[in-house]
Amino acid sequence: MQSYKIISSVAFAAVTFLPVAHAEDFYAEGFIAAFNTDDAVGISGSENLLLGTVGGRGGFAFNDHFSLEGELQTAAHNEEIYLFVEEAHVSLRSNAAVFGRFSLPLGERFNVYGRIGYSSSVFEVSGASIDDSETFDGGAYGVGATFDLTDKIYLRGDATRYDTGAIESDSLSIGAGLRF
Repeated sequence: MQSYKIISSVAFAAVTFLPVAHAEDFYAEGFIAAFNTDDAVGISGSENLLLGTVGGRGGFAFNDHFSLEGELQTAAHNEEIYLFVEEAHVSLRSNAAVFGRFSLPLGERFNVYGRIGYSSSVFEVSGASIDDSETFDGGAYGVGATFDLTDKIYLRGDATRYDTGAIESDSLSIGAGLRF
């Protein structure tokens, strides 16, 4: 709980004290991702799940260096597993997160960034005699880059770790975005 107070304080200070220079304001993105969950014994009885996901992000850029963004993704494909002797399907029903993103422009069109935030993932397991879902909440952090195709349209690549303590998940995503 203490770490969330620190993250909130840093985000508040960054928003309050950083000068609002050249801000791009609102942005929206769509992406596809590979969502890998390590040590998923609590979910599925297996050690590793690899799920294909689709999602979207939206955010507000306060300036060239700081923005707040929200993210939502869901499974585009289920993983088949065997629980005891029964075949079951595991899917990511949803992964919702909010991040503070700190960017560093490396030229006119290329930016790298780090982001830190909080996420909530809901996994669903279903089979002939099984129908259950589990929610895992915790911190999230990642790195990525954007490349501007025009002033308004850009490409984005992102690697994010969702760390709930109970399970750890990684997401590698590629997508495109639009600045308003």
